[in-house]
Amino acid sequence: GFDELKPYRLLLEKYENLWLDTAMVLTDYFPFEKKIELKHYRCERILYGSDFPNIPYAWDRELKVLLAAALPPGVLGQITRENAVRFFNLDGTA
Repeated sequence: GFDELKPYRLLLEKYENLWLDTAMVLTDYFPFEKKIELKHYRCERILYGSDFPNIPYAWDRELKVLLAAALPPGVLGQITRENAVRFFNLDGTA
């Protein structure tokens, strides 16, 4: 769905059980007209997804983009860890 970003963003707003991942869309691999701004998405429902080893670029490319994104405090941790813990119930609270 890399070329359907706006519809997915709108679906994310509408459906509480929808989650998105970052796999391949944050890098410059696909030809986007403008940079994806994560601040326009519900970051509490975005999972870090590397798709490693099935990617055509360096494994840490997406992480570097996330680190350089100047996200609000706590959001990087949400995307790279906390959201997955909550989604997969790894802390056993659900």
